[in-house]
Amino acid sequence: MEKENIIEEEKPSKWTFGKYLKGIAKYKWWVVGSTVLGTVLGFVGFKFVLNPIRKNLTAQYSYNLAGTYEDEDTIRFVDGTVFNSYDLTNIENLKKVKDSKEEYSRIDVEKIITDGGITITKDIIEKDTSTTTVKDKTTENVSITYTLVAKARCFPNDKVGKEFLYDLITLPKSLSNAAISNYHVGSYFSPVFETLSFETQVEQLGKQYDANIEVYTALSEKFSTSAAVDSDGTKLYQALNAFQSKYYSAGSQVFYKELESSLAANKYVKYNADDIDQAIADIKATANSNIESVDRLKDQIATYESILTQWTNIKTYITDESILHEKIIELSDKIAALKTELFNVIKELNKFGYECDSDGKWEYKAALKGSRYYLEQIKADPTSEESVAFANGCKAFTKRIADYHDVLEDDSEVTTSVLRYCYDSYQNRVSILGTGYVVTAKGISDFIGLAAGLVLGFAISSLICASIYINKEEEK
Repeated sequence: MEKENIIEEEKPSKWTFGKYLKGIAKYKWWVVGSTVLGTVLGFVGFKFVLNPIRKNLTAQYSYNLAGTYEDEDTIRFVDGTVFNSYDLTNIENLKKVKDSKEEYSRIDVEKIITDGGITITKDIIEKDTSTTTVKDKTTENVSITYTLVAKARCFPNDKVGKEFLYDLITLPKSLSNAAISNYHVGSYFSPVFETLSFETQVEQLGKQYDANIEVYTALSEKFSTSAAVDSDGTKLYQALNAFQSKYYSAGSQVFYKELESSLAANKYVKYNADDIDQAIADIKATANSNIESVDRLKDQIATYESILTQWTNIKTYITDESILHEKIIELSDKIAALKTELFNVIKELNKFGYECDSDGKWEYKAALKGSRYYLEQIKADPTSEESVAFANGCKAFTKRIADYHDVLEDDSEVTTSVLRYCYDSYQNRVSILGTGYVVTAKGISDFIGLAAGLVLGFAISSLICASIYINKEEEK
């Protein structure tokens, strides 16, 4: 039997490029309309749906503000206030920035907090860790930058968001500015300075002088002695020399040391010339109180020294030697303070004309010619040469103290302005790295969405129209 060969003929495809073009031509307005609609939807979808979901606003920045860093993130400004870098995004600071401009009124700072709309991360690069302590590395030997990332959808639009975040990042600069403006050299002068004893006045003068010197020393270490301290270009070392030159007397002796020596040698005392009796009575009362203090201080010192002797002889029964060592240092400091107080009390008794005999009893002795003696001479004969000399000496000493007080107050203002200028010039900035501004991240251009919508709109609509055309042609 012969085999029958069956040959199947391949049918031509219904789809051809020509038919595709004819379908587009026939339904061209549908294609045009759909393409336009796709273009619009693509643009709108990217702009208002996709980008707001994924787009961020970001900036990398660093701080160099007016103060000293207590750790990597916490700075104590020169006026004593404290700022932590991560406090930037707390509700108070967000509200402070929001209230600063009308265009920020639509920003919901509470929602930013609850949604975690803004995050801050820290990057640390160590410069040198070979010979420094942790504290030194924190302040000098590491480079610290922060990166802020905010969700773009937290803001009405990118422009407002970028401006808001820029103002937020630079907010610490305004805090630093305020700290510089609020700073003053610490004052050691009592509000009732004029009524104090000569000894206390001289002590406060010395502390005020030292406070100024400490500021100049700290500025020199931080900014160098050649740093400018005013708009005229005056150098830091020149300002320091000008300050110190006013306060040296008797060669190389600083003024308050000379005042202390003069006070001890001449037995000067504050008194009211119109009421000598009261001045004498005050000295007697003070002397009696000091005599009691001598005994009390000696007893305290003896007790503490006995305890200290026992502690320094302890070998084994306290296992934590560091605690014992701290207690020994603490007790030693107390003993030193009590001995200083005792020395000053005895010095005042000697100044008044009191002396301790071999039995340990304190007595007033006119022969010592102390302050009490001179006041009694003024009472007895105010016109005598001795009385006039002592009275004039006390007046002159009073004036010297008042003059130093006034000059130190004025110079403390100068020192204040020096510090403010140095910090404002050399350590008072927020640096936004890269572009110097807040930038957009993870966003896709809205025009890519427009192009994608155009292509997809045309492709889909043209294929549908071509399919309709071809099917109708097949039916015929």
